[in-house]
Amino acid sequence: MQTPETITKNSEGAQKRAFVVGEETRICELVSLILEDMGFQSMQIDRSGWLVETTEHINPELIVWDLSNEKTLNMFQILSQIREEASMKKVKIMLLGGPDVKRVMETYEGEAKVHFCLKPFSPTRFRSEIEQLYALGG
Repeated sequence: MQTPETITKNSEGAQKRAFVVGEETRICELVSLILEDMGFQSMQIDRSGWLVETTEHINPELIVWDLSNEKTLNMFQILSQIREEASMKKVKIMLLGGPDVKRVMETYEGEAKVHFCLKPFSPTRFRSEIEQLYALGG
């Protein structure tokens, strides 16, 4: 199992970048604070449309995405297609959402290699989910 230090350092030893995507400001701020406390360099993106463009210019190691409605599911499908590019294959994705979103995402979960964290969650539980994500993917 990886330690928090190995989770937040990439293969070159630099701090890992994480994108936090979502429209609910409070959730994005909480997630960003937790990630920064875990040693990530966090960047909040409030419009999912910007995610694709930003990801092409800055290779994040982790994307945490709050899927709060069906509109964002369409953007997730686009990201899944882009993720097939060689430079994106190692990006880890953590999705956040309620039970309804989780049911819809279960159809994508296996093929897109994403991890899901059910809302509401505590900071401790979110940390645990990130650690599990990194333990699974090496």
